[in-house]
Amino acid sequence: MEVRYEQFDPVTIMGIEVLTTVQGGKNQKDCPALWEKFCTLMAKRNIPFTGKRSFGISYCIPDDPDHFRYVAGVECQPGEKAPEEMSLYTIPGSRYAVFTHSGSVATIGQTFGAIYRDWDRLTDGKRSGDYDFELYNEDYQPDRPDCKTYIYSPIL
Repeated sequence: MEVRYEQFDPVTIMGIEVLTTVQGGKNQKDCPALWEKFCTLMAKRNIPFTGKRSFGISYCIPDDPDHFRYVAGVECQPGEKAPEEMSLYTIPGSRYAVFTHSGSVATIGQTFGAIYRDWDRLTDGKRSGDYDFELYNEDYQPDRPDCKTYIYSPIL
C-alpha cells in the first residue's frame, strides 16, 4: 500500500451520523445503511449531489475504543443551511496521509485495517486527530470494480 501526503483545505459537509462498532462487524451493516438513509433524505428534500464530493467521516471515541461515530455527507457551499434531520460538519484543514482503496466499499474495512496495523511502516508522521475520512470524488461510481475511495488521516 502506498501513501501520499496532501495539505487539505477545510470543508463543510451536510450529513447524518450513526454510532457504531467494529464488534461483530456491526459497522459493515450500519455504514451502508446510513448511506442509503442519507441518499433517501437527499432525494426526499430534492437536494442534488451529483457532481459533488461525498465524505464518510469516522470519529474515534477516546473513552470507548470499540465504538465510533460515522458521518455520511456531501460537500456544501459556505453559508448553506442543513435541512431538518441533517447537520453540518467541518473537516479541518490539515496535512493528511492519503491512502487509496480500490474496488467495492464493501472491502474498505480491510484497507483501514492495513492502514492502522502498518501505520509506522507506511507513514512518516504521527496521527494528529481523532478522525479519518473517506473522500468519494465527483466521478465516483460504486458499481465499477475499479472505483477509487481516498482515505485521509490527519498527521503532524
